[in-house]
Amino acid sequence: ARGAAVIILSDALERGDHAELEMAMRRLSARAFRLSLATPLAGDPRFRPATAALRAILPLLDDLADGSSIAGLSDFILSLARPAAAAAAIWKRVS
Repeated sequence: ARGAAVIILSDALERGDHAELEMAMRRLSARAFRLSLATPLAGDPRFRPATAALRAILPLLDDLADGSSIAGLSDFILSLARPAAAAAAIWKRVS
């Protein structure tokens, strides 16, 4: 059984070798009910997942959320009760 909803707050600007990050995210994804990344960058409508690390973990995420304000984070947390489209599918549509 997958347990908790996990929300990671990050600037999502990881650089360099992302193999360790990807392995950790795979482990979290396998154990979490829902795995989300909230970044202040997602608050900008021009934001696109550009780093290799973010592109590598995007398929593992259920959400890539706006983390640019407390109000946005609160809205996102309250939305967790609703089913999510996979983050990779959402960002493919806007890329």
